[in-house]
Amino acid sequence: MKLFRKGISPLIATVLIIGFTVALAAIIMTWGTTFSKGIQKGTETTANEQMICAQEVLFNLGSACNVSSETGSGIVKLTISNDGSRAIKSFTARFYKDPNNVVVNSTFLTAPLDAFGIVQKNVSISLNPGQVKQIDLLPVVEIEGRNVPCPTTIDKLGNAEGTDYLLQNC
Repeated sequence: MKLFRKGISPLIATVLIIGFTVALAAIIMTWGTTFSKGIQKGTETTANEQMICAQEVLFNLGSACNVSSETGSGIVKLTISNDGSRAIKSFTARFYKDPNNVVVNSTFLTAPLDAFGIVQKNVSISLNPGQVKQIDLLPVVEIEGRNVPCPTTIDKLGNAEGTDYLLQNC
């Protein structure tokens, strides 16, 4: 008894292979277009943020002094002027006892520092203010509804690697 096995014809096989190839190419093209548009939008957003930080955010940490005479933690009075055209929403402050001992105090403004404004703000730190050698301020601005730090516009007072303490009593 003979068994006859029949498969698909070579013409049908070729049409199926071409159809699968076209479908796979369409899927890859759709994914690639979406992926590249996402990368482009992310790059555009980052470039826009960097331009705003470089051109519109300019401030000066004018002075800092020790308000409290406590030995453990204390209060530091900072005088900050906004010399740029964009309001600064908040600051992140770093207080250095030495290069390896840093206390970070994030957002300490209760209201934005308007363009061309000046503010004196008391900041509580968990470090003896008499031992602070350097203070760094990193501004945070609002861009398109998001809070964006501007790391290229950090201002500092003092030198963490130096021997002199920065803060005197107010």
